[in-house]
Amino acid sequence: MNKTKTKKVNFPAVLMKLTIIILGLLLFYTVGGLIQLKDVIDVDNNMYPEKNNVQENYFSKYFPGCDLLEGNCVSSDCDKYFLCNDKKYSVCEIYDCRGDFGVGTIDADGKTAISKKNKAVRDEIKKIIEKCQGSFEVLSSDCVNNKLKMRVQVSTEGDCEVLGFLAIYGNDGNQDEQQVKSAIFLDLKNNTYAVSFDTCKDIISLIATGESGVGIKQKK
Repeated sequence: MNKTKTKKVNFPAVLMKLTIIILGLLLFYTVGGLIQLKDVIDVDNNMYPEKNNVQENYFSKYFPGCDLLEGNCVSSDCDKYFLCNDKKYSVCEIYDCRGDFGVGTIDADGKTAISKKNKAVRDEIKKIIEKCQGSFEVLSSDCVNNKLKMRVQVSTEGDCEVLGFLAIYGNDGNQDEQQVKSAIFLDLKNNTYAVSFDTCKDIISLIATGESGVGIKQKK
């Protein structure tokens, strides 16, 4: 009677080979997945350039024939910041388009905006803002027949025409609301004005208004 020889299986060796094969497959698919992910990120960045660190001249394609004036006008250090200060921007490029300024912006939410602003109007507004920078001082204040009478002296950087005075009052019925009243005023010359309000209520804030509605604040 022939005896059949039984071959012993070396389980540790088989387990080691399987482990090596599995690790190899995992490495293959992991590297392949990373390569595929990189391709997706690159495509996404190309589709949505506002998510990147946008390079200077990004908006040049929207302003053909214009020259770049400012590539990063997002703070008051930029002398044309008045074209970009209506909102908080991560990017604000300004172009010289002869009669206009070309402005390209990206805000904090990644929203892109393109606009053109007339040079003459903007330059004039800038000049008005600059010359109306200043403050005013209340020289005297008296309540006469339930009317507040003041003498106010205004000091500005340039020859700024004062167009009015506004007083802000609290609302007795609702502390969250405020009331605004305009004054009757008379130019007494030498930058001094007689100002009258039709009430003697306590004023929260007093503001002088210059040309184009530029606010001039009271001196602290």
